Amino acid sequence: MDYLKSSHLFQPNCTQKKETDSFIYKSNFFDLKNSLPPHQEIYIDASKNTEGTAIAIIQPNSQTAFQIPSYNSIYTAEYLALLKATELAASSDIQSSTIYTDSLSALTNLANPQKNNPIGNLILNIIFLSKKDIRFLWVPGHNNIPGNEYADEIAKRATKEQTYFWNITTHLDTKLLINTNLDQTCLQEWRSVRNNKLREIKSSTLPWLPDTSLPRRHQIVLNRL
Repeated sequence: MDYLKSSHLFQPNCTQKKETDSFIYKSNFFDLKNSLPPHQEIYIDASKNTEGTAIAIIQPNSQTAFQIPSYNSIYTAEYLALLKATELAASSDIQSSTIYTDSLSALTNLANPQKNNPIGNLILNIIFLSKKDIRFLWVPGHNNIPGNEYADEIAKRATKEQTYFWNITTHLDTKLLINTNLDQTCLQEWRSVRNNKLREIKSSTLPWLPDTSLPRRHQIVLNRL
């Protein structure tokens, strides 16, 4: 990867997250953080709940939060937080910045262009064009690390309160939204038909969970009804 040097992407040395004590991750994090040269710290986080989806970017002297379309996945939201933080770091007068995120999956995919999505590619292009020293460091979430805890709090608050709205999404989230709406429309029509004898057998248009106790041929017949 040309745009993101391996020395600019910091991840934990532990291989099994579930099997590693949180104290080890926290200690590992501070060791990495203290080994970095002087830099601007930017903490980010995303939140998704029944009230909305939002991201937060925390800089030394400011904080910014954005609501985004609620149908975006939490993974997309984390990636968008990375994008916004990268834009802020690139436009800053400060040459060196470190972006702290607790989304290990986003950082892992950012380091692998073959698995990247358009947002990830945009992040890499911004870094390349900015000529800035922009680093990424994974922070273990929910470990009482002040910057991470504050970003989490602001992101959750932004899902409920009036704030800036950033109308951005991905084709995957849009496709999922369309499919979900189509499924709901079909379900409503299915339930609105009177004297529908098939509905007595199958009350929903959603995929029928296979009954593994039945032979494969019987499962096919039932799903074709």
